Amino acid sequence: MPQHPFNPAWFVRKDLDGFFGLMIDNLIQLILIVSLCRELIHLPDEYIFGKILPHIGWQLILCLAGAPACPPNGS
Repeated sequence: MPQHPFNPAWFVRKDLDGFFGLMIDNLIQLILIVSLCRELIHLPDEYIFGKILPHIGWQLILCLAGAPACPPNGS
């Protein structure tokens, strides 16, 4: 019997559902980080909005660009 190559579609409807699900999940995590840092740990707003959130933003950009999150071998 001849083997047919498997060619999946590049985009299907469930991809859009997964994208919005992941986006909402990340948004909830950011809201949780800010609220816990402010109310539970009492970090100053300058530190949260000046250090933590910008670094999270850069990490998201680097991950979307395909850069590794950590150097290889943990060094």
